[in-house]
Amino acid sequence: MGNRVDFSASIRGYLCRLIAFFNLIFFRIFRFVYRTFPFPGGIHYRLRYLYFKFFIEHGTKNYALWRKKNGILSNIDKINIQKRISRFSSYPLFSFYLFGNIHEFFWNESINSLITQIYPNWDLHICLTSNDLDLNFKISQFFEINDSRISFSMLKNSDISFNYGRSFFESYFKPFLKKAKGDYIIFMRPGVLLSEESLFNMALEILQWPDLSMIYTDHDYIDDQDVHHSPSFKPDWSPEFFYSFDYIGDSVAFRKDKLLEQGGFENFKGKEIDKILIDLKKGLISKLDPASIHHIPRVLFHYKLVPEQFYSKQNKKFFNIFCKNKNLNFPIKTIKYNRESSQSSTLDNYPKVSIIIPSTLRPELLKPCIDSILERTDYPIFEIMIVISEIHIFDKRKVEYLKKISNNPRIKVLTYPEKPFNYSYVNNLGVFHSQGEILCLLNDDTEVISQNWLSEMVSWAIKKDIGPVGAKLYYPDRRIQHAGIILVPKGELHAFRFANEQSVSNVRLFSYQNYSAVTGACLVVRKELYLRVNGLDEDAFPISFNDLDLCLKLREIGFRTLWTPYAQLIHKESVSRGHDDSQEKEQRYKKELKIFQQRWKPYLDDDPSYNPNLSLILEDFSLAPKPRKRALLFTYGNEQ
Repeated sequence: MGNRVDFSASIRGYLCRLIAFFNLIFFRIFRFVYRTFPFPGGIHYRLRYLYFKFFIEHGTKNYALWRKKNGILSNIDKINIQKRISRFSSYPLFSFYLFGNIHEFFWNESINSLITQIYPNWDLHICLTSNDLDLNFKISQFFEINDSRISFSMLKNSDISFNYGRSFFESYFKPFLKKAKGDYIIFMRPGVLLSEESLFNMALEILQWPDLSMIYTDHDYIDDQDVHHSPSFKPDWSPEFFYSFDYIGDSVAFRKDKLLEQGGFENFKGKEIDKILIDLKKGLISKLDPASIHHIPRVLFHYKLVPEQFYSKQNKKFFNIFCKNKNLNFPIKTIKYNRESSQSSTLDNYPKVSIIIPSTLRPELLKPCIDSILERTDYPIFEIMIVISEIHIFDKRKVEYLKKISNNPRIKVLTYPEKPFNYSYVNNLGVFHSQGEILCLLNDDTEVISQNWLSEMVSWAIKKDIGPVGAKLYYPDRRIQHAGIILVPKGELHAFRFANEQSVSNVRLFSYQNYSAVTGACLVVRKELYLRVNGLDEDAFPISFNDLDLCLKLREIGFRTLWTPYAQLIHKESVSRGHDDSQEKEQRYKKELKIFQQRWKPYLDDDPSYNPNLSLILEDFSLAPKPRKRALLFTYGNEQ
């Protein structure tokens, strides 16, 4: 009987190994085919989806599993970190300011996360408040702490508990700041925990760039079962995103001398701690060189949440506010973002806008586009320039429509001699004959949804540091078509493409932010900037990548690309010119891609607007199977 059981088990084991072997072989064949052969766009996207679904998804949808594989230090890692620290040329000191009510949860967890840091050069001041006026115990005994790096102060003030206002910062924080010995200051609240290597990573960054004013990291959350979830993988510094939504959170270290330069808190609008800290960051950031703000793309902070049922009625409101501010999926299902909190501004004057529309003059496409602009645009001063090949004027049906719209004084029709379609040339021709101070490159397969689309985009395009401005584009069925461009080694991804907006909880879909590029299907930019970089490159990029190239050229001379969720249009995507699905088109696409890769390789290898822990396959901000180079341990700076 025993032999029969053993034989059966061995057969099952053999079959499992055989299945795993063939699965591996199939995976490698599939990957080779996917990476090698130039499939048309639609098929390529479906193959990419299948590749991810069958081979990658399980380990990336489950963050806890992903973290176990990619985010936890091994004993060898810890030994290597200690060796690396021993070779540091200097040791930046981090001063922590931990404040809260003594009856809050997770004090010891937060403090222990500091005590267990591999990097030893830190100190901590704990500022406690309590409603109890007769607390007669030693604080150090209460916390079971015996560490010379930790000091305490006690505030018996019943008005402070959860509502740390300006008076708290003026009375208690500023004196601490002046006395603090640290080079960098980190605010901390009970329930904020640090990974073991947090300070080591920050110290490495500082040693490489000694003039850093602010460092922020990625973070996640821990539930009451100690399961890590809801990671926040952030972009590199994105000022418009920050002013729209505080994506940095508490995972940040400030340079002490910069905080002292910030001055008092009397002008801050906030009355609660979250708003005070946001005001602090805004005030500090407004005076900083953007190059002195660095992002470490590793989850180095963890926010431990108290289960709602453990809160008193008085504190449940705080719990809900905390969850909402941190963009958690609970306890609310949908999140609405307050546009008034952003930097968007109304226009004091209205510069003339030239809307450039290259077209093949297909009335079924062009008519809805033109009609929607004329009927739904609230911007008062614009011209529409339709740029077409002269071959189209011999088509009777097209000529009739052309004559009809030409009667409108806002519409001009510009023709060019028959030649192979060159999107860059056609737009540059339209720009050359335009009269507006502001340009809007627009596809003829688009339709306006929001009346303020042009006002919204122009209000950003006129700002001194802003270059190209992109819009939120939808497919006709109202799935997302474009919410910014993600640069990848193989070219580009469209952020959130094919997503149903109602099912997306990622704050980036609803916030102003800076991408490295936006699509030219609807792009607004100052004419002066467009001409400064010689417009679209007609020779290198006649069809593809010309819009991305324009954005990156402007970025290189100091102008940020901005995407706004409040300018909304429908885009049928390549309906007019068609997809790259013929051999000739495919060869042309490959040629343009190669040039684009050579010209902008650093951005394609590591797009600063896209976290290196996220997928290069799917466009929904899924986790990558493995973090890319910049997110791996020991990649922050040169060895000291």
